[in-house]
Amino acid sequence: MHWFFSHKLQKIELEAFHDDATNIEKYLEENTINLALIHFMMAYVEPEIIISKASKILTSGGLCSIATSTLGSFKNLQILANIGNLINKFYGFSKISTDDNVKIPKNEKKLESLLEKYGFAIIAQEICEEKVKFTDLYHVHNWGVNSGWLTQILAPITKVQLDKANFFLKYFFPLEDTFKSAIILAQKQ
Repeated sequence: MHWFFSHKLQKIELEAFHDDATNIEKYLEENTINLALIHFMMAYVEPEIIISKASKILTSGGLCSIATSTLGSFKNLQILANIGNLINKFYGFSKISTDDNVKIPKNEKKLESLLEKYGFAIIAQEICEEKVKFTDLYHVHNWGVNSGWLTQILAPITKVQLDKANFFLKYFFPLEDTFKSAIILAQKQ
């Protein structure tokens, strides 16, 4: 018999809230939970804000699990975006990306310092690196939007903008790059 069926099923009480993560204090009181998962949301929410809020709602000894990419990712794509922005400026097009859209931490050291600032001790940490190869700008756009890793930057780009950018940037492909993510488990002191 499968282990799932050999155990008595238990009912658990679950409350779900659909709101911006920065509004968590509207739903949870301070020092009331023992696990906070901050997975792949730092692209959309300032890391310091979400870590400070996690610190408030976690009990002493509570765990905070973080999984996020860092600005150490895609160094070659960052260079390509800067070249594209220069071309766009020359021709009067809008920017490919803006720093305002990018909230992910600079690197894992920045995450460590934020966690320590808000009363966490790091229990475990792993840095993951994956090599990626893009055949053209359309491949970058498709992968970035559909994987979710670059959605906040690439989703607003129209097909016309993509075609214009590809006309100038196609000579840089194929392009190899590295994706970096940090996975950290920290405990509130």
